[in-house]
Amino acid sequence: MNVEDTAYETVRSYPGGSASLAPRMGMSQALLNSNVNGRGLRVDAAFRHGPNRTLG
Repeated sequence: MNVEDTAYETVRSYPGGSASLAPRMGMSQALLNSNVNGRGLRVDAAFRHGPNRTLG
């Protein structure tokens, strides 16, 4: 599995999906989805938008 696949699966498998994870990352659900949808992964952008914090 590569970074792109891992990011996609992480968002999709997160309890509540992207709707729950996006606010914790400091971004909208639409932005998170667009960053991991496979049409041009932007993992760097996903983490740059939110504050630097642990999701645990």
